[in-house]
Amino acid sequence: MFFGRIANFVNQELWGAPTDVPWAVRFVEATPYGATLGPPRHPSQLYEAGLEGLVLFVILCAMFWRTAGPTRKVCIRAAMSVSVTGGFQSSIFSTASSPC
Repeated sequence: MFFGRIANFVNQELWGAPTDVPWAVRFVEATPYGATLGPPRHPSQLYEAGLEGLVLFVILCAMFWRTAGPTRKVCIRAAMSVSVTGGFQSSIFSTASSPC
């Protein structure tokens, strides 16, 4: 998941909401007059790379080593993965806008 979100950032996909924070990023937008820089936006791809990729990996590893029984381990990891990933993907930083 981590590398997928980094690829989204490099390809300028899945923009975040417009913002005025210092770490905002301006993505290229296609307009009838050619490509122009859009408004500053949250780099939601990087937020999700960190939260879905690194933080989720650490949480799942900790849960894997602290639980008993193989069935319990599989159920807990699957439940955490689905719930956490779904929560991050519907975060407030994502928007429905498309670069095309």
